[in-house]
Amino acid sequence: MSSSKRVLFMMSGSIAAFKACQVISSLIKDGHEVQVVATKSTFEFIGAMTLEGLTGKKVLSELWEKGRAMDHIHLTRWADLAVLCPASANTIAKFAGGFAEDLVGAMALAWPTDKKFWIFPAMNHQMLANPATKEN
Repeated sequence: MSSSKRVLFMMSGSIAAFKACQVISSLIKDGHEVQVVATKSTFEFIGAMTLEGLTGKKVLSELWEKGRAMDHIHLTRWADLAVLCPASANTIAKFAGGFAEDLVGAMALAWPTDKKFWIFPAMNHQMLANPATKEN
């Protein structure tokens, strides 16, 4: 990315979550503004305080948090780019099925089609090779 961007950095539960922290750190160092949105399973692998320390912003994860019910719309308008990293097989399947049961899923559905949305799969090689994952 050549100029400063506002990045909506979505995370799903994967052992690769710690590697995503390195990506976030690099984005911040390059002058990009990053807002992390995480699935609940993300916090099985990494803590919100680490992500807040990297970005200086509260990590969002609740679709129905009081006072934030429209985040899935407002943040998709705010951001220049969306990233799902790490992308678990479960979250990729939910995206493919159009599920919006959490904030990450709602943002994926609300994402404008004229903006880039990058997905970085992170899972066991057998899971990645599974025909269902490939189709999703």
